[in-house]
Amino acid sequence: MTTSAHNLNPLADTEASVTETRADVKVWAITCLVVAAIFLLLENPYWVPGGDSEVYLGSAINLAKGTGYLFNGQPTKIAPPGWPFVLAFVLKFVSPTFLALKLVTLGCMTGALATFYWVLRRFASPATCSLLIVLSALVSHVYSLTFWLHSDALFTLITALTILLSLQINEGRAEVWRIALLLVLVAAGIGVRYAGIINVVLLAPALVHGQWKPKLDRTWVTSVLVVAMTIGSFFAIRWAVHKFAPARVAFEATAQVDSAVIPPPDQGEGSTVTNEPSIITGTAGHSSYATRVLGYGTWYSYLLWQPLRLGAGIHAIFWLATALGWIVYIFVAACAADAVRSRQWLLPMVVLYTIALCLNWPHANARYLVPLVPLILLMIVRGSAILQTIARRRWQQLTWRSLATVGLASVVICNAALYAVDVSVMRSHHFYDRYEAGTYKSLIAAAQYLRDANIGNWQTCVNVEYKNLNKRRMSDTSLRILSMLTGKAMLKLPKEYTKLNLPRDREFRTKIINRNHVSYYLEQPPIEPWRVWHFRMGWLERRVTGEAPKDTGCEWTLYRCNGSEVPVQVPLPEVKLFPTRVPGF
Repeated sequence: MTTSAHNLNPLADTEASVTETRADVKVWAITCLVVAAIFLLLENPYWVPGGDSEVYLGSAINLAKGTGYLFNGQPTKIAPPGWPFVLAFVLKFVSPTFLALKLVTLGCMTGALATFYWVLRRFASPATCSLLIVLSALVSHVYSLTFWLHSDALFTLITALTILLSLQINEGRAEVWRIALLLVLVAAGIGVRYAGIINVVLLAPALVHGQWKPKLDRTWVTSVLVVAMTIGSFFAIRWAVHKFAPARVAFEATAQVDSAVIPPPDQGEGSTVTNEPSIITGTAGHSSYATRVLGYGTWYSYLLWQPLRLGAGIHAIFWLATALGWIVYIFVAACAADAVRSRQWLLPMVVLYTIALCLNWPHANARYLVPLVPLILLMIVRGSAILQTIARRRWQQLTWRSLATVGLASVVICNAALYAVDVSVMRSHHFYDRYEAGTYKSLIAAAQYLRDANIGNWQTCVNVEYKNLNKRRMSDTSLRILSMLTGKAMLKLPKEYTKLNLPRDREFRTKIINRNHVSYYLEQPPIEPWRVWHFRMGWLERRVTGEAPKDTGCEWTLYRCNGSEVPVQVPLPEVKLFPTRVPGF
């Protein structure tokens, strides 16, 4: 038996290892620069409406001002305070500009993908890891979280760090500081998102990689501590949020309505709406656990091909998305099954994580998979290689190879196209004209009008219904935006009143306006031409309905209320200065 030169020369072996590490770090650094460049092209100085963003930011504004953990005049019990505390710190001690806040989310997501590179290196070559990380950055659900102020970017960073630490501890690098840091980050993850409790299905198995039977060592003890910290933090933070919740703000009657300046009500039209389209509340077919399992594939398809989310309202697209998602799952499942045989517990737990989300959520929300995007892409690539290896016939190998190649190519093309459009919109000199087809310009104008009118808390009623693509939907986004931009609490119109002939209906005026002392009422007329993302789709509306669409411009309508009189529409001011600075700072 011959002995290798490396065994005879330990110094040469060490030098080769150092050279390999340096090359790895170089690939990692280049990858990080590419990811940062991808994200930076999406940055501008403006506020980017996001729905959830306004809840976090509104809560952060109140924290920074010392008025408590409040949003829309009520305790913010819907989310833990971790992310709002971060935003409040930036507002108070760094800069109260939207750009500064967005750079925080950009930094968090860049750091998350930089960390995930080293997680993936346990399973793939440097080149493969680099490509998967860059592709992860291009996924629309990932890059959009760098300009929205959602908590997902920070949560993804914490998830990546905890997974990496768990793997390092499993590999024997179980220093006390690593274990302590892991436990702190576990608690921090719960403090940022309650969904952090699901991370336990990833971290505990990662700590005992390669092992089968429990034993009394640092990895198993740390695994038990992680489970205890996860459950304990979840209940402790929820208890604290409810226990120390501030009081709801009182009614604030500061706005004055002068009836002398209100023009007489228009007596024209006022006909009731006929043939109301049905309300769509979620993804088709997701009404029971059986149909949630059937629609499990849409979690993958909506993540990788975001436009397929149109399936929430179009049955043909829903079934296409379901079929594509199940095909993706075949590759993911093949990788998971192989990992079980080699006792690489982290990868099969990714599947368990997605199944837990599917069973717990009434319809697919691919954004919740963002913390696992690099791992999911890794499993697709590995699953493709595994399926080709076990295929017995040449045509079977070609089939799996073709499916994987075409599928990944379509993911790249789809998300690159979406990214190119978003870059064009974000860097436009007329950002609010182009972002979501100008939907928010008149809403910003309404907020400006209400601020100038010195509106008080609970004096404005917002109708959260909107009609688009011939569908009626309910969304709190408008109320959240108006509350954040004005700093005042808004009333939400009860769902049963949306079917009335507003704002002329006598019951509406009696039970909503008079009883609640409402001074202003805001609603959005049916969106025409239809809008999809950043585009107005008049051609689609004409083709579906057979009628030429009216151009309502997605305009919001603000009415001034005066007792029992019919509310009167008020002209909104032209917005000359769009939000680049957080209101109130």
